[in-house]
Amino acid sequence: MECKDRVSTYFIIAGLLILMGASLVVHGLLSASITISTSGRISRVSWLHTSGTELYDSNNNLTRLYLAVIHDGQGFHVSQSDIQHIADMGFKGVRFFIYWGICQPTANSITSAYFSSGTGEPGRNAIDDIVNWCYAAGLYVLLCPGWGSYWQPPTWAISASGLTCPDDPGGAHVDFLNSATVQAGVNYLYSFMAQRYALYSNVMFESFNELESESRPCSASERQLFADFNNMWISAIEANEGSTSHIKVLQLFYDWNSVNYVVNTPFLSGSHSNIILAVHSYPLAKSPYSEVHRIGTAWANFAHGQNYPLTCTEGSNQQGGDLAQWASEIDLLGFVGFGYFNFASPTDNQFYNLNYAPSAPAILAVLQPYMSRY
Repeated sequence: MECKDRVSTYFIIAGLLILMGASLVVHGLLSASITISTSGRISRVSWLHTSGTELYDSNNNLTRLYLAVIHDGQGFHVSQSDIQHIADMGFKGVRFFIYWGICQPTANSITSAYFSSGTGEPGRNAIDDIVNWCYAAGLYVLLCPGWGSYWQPPTWAISASGLTCPDDPGGAHVDFLNSATVQAGVNYLYSFMAQRYALYSNVMFESFNELESESRPCSASERQLFADFNNMWISAIEANEGSTSHIKVLQLFYDWNSVNYVVNTPFLSGSHSNIILAVHSYPLAKSPYSEVHRIGTAWANFAHGQNYPLTCTEGSNQQGGDLAQWASEIDLLGFVGFGYFNFASPTDNQFYNLNYAPSAPAILAVLQPYMSRY
């Protein structure tokens, strides 16, 4: 949603193989991942896998992913101590945005310095640092590409028609479902990230943030195109992650209907493993429990009826809703995770650190009992 204002020593990050010497832009797919140290591994950063509607670690222990959602689009810098504090509060990971228009200047190139040193990143945050600091702290990291009104898509992807994003109301259109150029670019981005973080057990990949249907209600033909698009980027990850299998989080199609998402098939073509479906939820102050329960139940029934786990990767009480009510619903309905948004506020100019916010004790009091179970 718009205005979600928002989060040295670390594991060895060796140089990324760059095909054009010292160039900051990588052209063509890479053939190798970052070289990482295997010393001092944190055993609790387990490879995750799905089975039916549940999420498990490598020892087949049931788990839940309570994430701190970091939205640094207004320039907040994240330090290693910030990441450690998130872990100390009991969260299992962070959700971090990849600003598409900054990191991918053409459909077949990536600005590698965006990932290695934070060049152009709004908070000067190197994604490699975030990933490694999370690993050192025993946290997962969910990487989510997207755009909004003040961080636009790359110019090569913008078109007169196509899908929109609620973060950019009345703004850019991107033809994800029909444009071969856009689809090639999306494949390139996910292939790049899958190769780069192939060896990291703590990295998960999410679909583009809050893609919104063109037709209202969403047509059967558009649903099929959406399903084929999802098959495409997930296949790109699978083809480039090596022998590992990372979690892929697929946000349902946003439609502004009675339950806000398209709860109808198809949504994914092909055969894939380790897929989690996702929604976002910001309950309003005026929303009665019956309405929250009705919508949450519709989402859960749809995902579980298709034999997929369901998570809420973004949500909070910033719209005045009852956080305790929604946290209880998520647990009751069998969601496998919840991403609390957000840890930055333009009013107090503080980053994610909940200890700085007046509402911090109340927020943690609601979430920590659920987080501590897994």
